[in-house]
Amino acid sequence: MTKRLIFRILTVIYLGLIFYVSSLSQPVRLPSIPGLDKIIHFTEFALLGYLVFNSIESGNNERKEYSAIFFSIFYGGIDEIHQYFVPGRSCDWVDFLADSLGIIFVVLILGESKKNL
Repeated sequence: MTKRLIFRILTVIYLGLIFYVSSLSQPVRLPSIPGLDKIIHFTEFALLGYLVFNSIESGNNERKEYSAIFFSIFYGGIDEIHQYFVPGRSCDWVDFLADSLGIIFVVLILGESKKNL
């Protein structure tokens, strides 16, 4: 099995996990630390950006970056909209912003590291 195929399988599993957790009416209880929720969103979607970036097969590194960022941010937006319809959850643009920043941060770092190889 190729490395790219493993990343694709992990990406699909992770997308399902995000959807499942977003479907829970009672989200996981977190300690009341200011900003912790946003740090978790940043990290959760940074991991998604990492998986998606490594799942894409492309000779053009810049196109790979844009594709990974677009797909991951799109999924983050869909996830927030999905939460709007889940009782006890809400659609929060600040969560979406944290998701997007995590994605962009990781994908740009990965893209730069690939350019320097």
